[in-house]
Amino acid sequence: MEKVVSKVLPVSLSCADTVAYKINENDVGMVKAFYQENMAKLKDGRYLKLTLELWERKRTLEQNALWHRILRDISQVLLMDIELIKQGIKELAMSEYGYPPVINPITSRESPKPSHLATVKEMAVLFDVAFIVGAENGVDLSEYMEDVKEWKKKHDSV
Repeated sequence: MEKVVSKVLPVSLSCADTVAYKINENDVGMVKAFYQENMAKLKDGRYLKLTLELWERKRTLEQNALWHRILRDISQVLLMDIELIKQGIKELAMSEYGYPPVINPITSRESPKPSHLATVKEMAVLFDVAFIVGAENGVDLSEYMEDVKEWKKKHDSV
């Protein structure tokens, strides 16, 4: 069971607890205090497992809505199922533009990362590829270009 808590580290954990925290450079003292509080549990042969990874912001609701409007417009012009359009854009983005793959646990093959798991930056890649696909297929997506430019400017530091 994973609990996501913001900035407040618990005094101690039971062995079944897994806790995820989003921390920055100002939180190092809290991490150290958490470690020191839990040292007693380590004395009976247990280990403390810490996993550190860079956190990247997941796609926004604004991106999601824009993504689906763009997919809908491409789908309507090409008279194709929206899921096929989405998959095709993700596959092109993965093979030629650096969109990340995931390993399918059933087939052990690479597949494009599902867009609902994409980060803000990964969605920017999908938008760029969607505009390329649209332009190559005569789909006018110009009404969305300003939205994407504004969005990219707003989230440039993410």
